[in-house]
Amino acid sequence: MSQTSLNKTANPTSPWQIYLVVVGVGVTCGTLILAVHEATRQRITDNRAAYRDQAAITVLPGAIRVTSFRWDDTGQGLSGHWVADGDRQSAETILAGYDPAGALVGVAIEAAGRGYQDTIRLIYGYSPTQQVILGFRILESRETPGLGDRVETDSAFVDQFRGLPVQAIDRGNEEPRVELGGADQQRAWQVDGISGATVTSRAVARTIAESVARWFPRIEADLSTLREAHL
Repeated sequence: MSQTSLNKTANPTSPWQIYLVVVGVGVTCGTLILAVHEATRQRITDNRAAYRDQAAITVLPGAIRVTSFRWDDTGQGLSGHWVADGDRQSAETILAGYDPAGALVGVAIEAAGRGYQDTIRLIYGYSPTQQVILGFRILESRETPGLGDRVETDSAFVDQFRGLPVQAIDRGNEEPRVELGGADQQRAWQVDGISGATVTSRAVARTIAESVARWFPRIEADLSTLREAHL
């Protein structure tokens, strides 16, 4: 073997060449990840919207379809009005549910609050006519399996929210009153917590209460738009 061949074989790969290879691989992988994300983003969005719509119908007994509404106050508070809006992923919208005749059954509202371990996302139904909660459903939760997750599997807890009055939230009093009751139970707006999952139970009640306190005045302010949308 010639001396020239030995020198060529012995030459190590330069750091610059290694750097170019690493950068090239990184750029390629990043491009592929971005391409997959863009290709699936719309499908994920559509699936989430469909899941939310189905959950809304679940918490609005009698409803067969829902329409998204956004509150437009143009900076004027409760002097605003509801506008039909196609963006069902926005946290600033509600879903109005209608029966086969086009009558308003109620509204489904998405809400989120801090649980024992992480944020709990839920959706609940509200009847502006009866001023009661119609039910709720957990959309996302990372609470402890077998304990905290019982807020969605314990029928005794879930059933308390069907027809639960929110009568303490009225004109002139925006204090939320959906809460866990004490030993001297039971006021109309109070529910029993789940033993071993008191923090999560309280989180569900508090989340619904705070959401109703926020949305109730707006629903009352322009209820006619919601009622007439499908008539």
